[in-house]
Amino acid sequence: MSFNAFFHEVADEVRNWGRWGDDDQLGTLNLITDDVVATAAATITTGRRVSLAIDLRHDGVQIGSIPTRINPIHVMGTIDHPDLGDPDGEAMVPHFSDDMVTMGLQAGTHWDGLSHVSYDRTLYNGVPSSSITARGGAEVLGIEHVRTLVGRGVLLDVAAAKGLRRLPDDHEIT
Repeated sequence: MSFNAFFHEVADEVRNWGRWGDDDQLGTLNLITDDVVATAAATITTGRRVSLAIDLRHDGVQIGSIPTRINPIHVMGTIDHPDLGDPDGEAMVPHFSDDMVTMGLQAGTHWDGLSHVSYDRTLYNGVPSSSITARGGAEVLGIEHVRTLVGRGVLLDVAAAKGLRRLPDDHEIT
């Protein structure tokens, strides 16, 4: 069986189109109900928090394999502003620090909406990929429909278990 045929077979098997209605914007995130979150919260025993965020660094995750994807460029600015005074009329010189970051969104941790990837020019629930435009973005299936996301998970740090900071690009986890 060709990969293309295999892909279509698996896609048909796991497809959830229409399961939550034709206008659904969340897909299987609909399964994370208040009861599911409450049950997950009841399993907490230590309260240990683990960040899954990738650091925003100039030597970050973008390694040049996809043109136009860059790591963050961070510029720090400081401002002394002598024109501001306090309400009592006394002179004061506030000092501000500002960060500016320029980056592609693939250079950091993020969530992708159901509009992120299409196949055969079709998105989730049969929405045509042409509904996404350079000017307006995703009119439907965007990540803004996911207001919060809380659940229970199991984090496996395979690289650390192997004594590595990072797995080789060709490493497969099965």
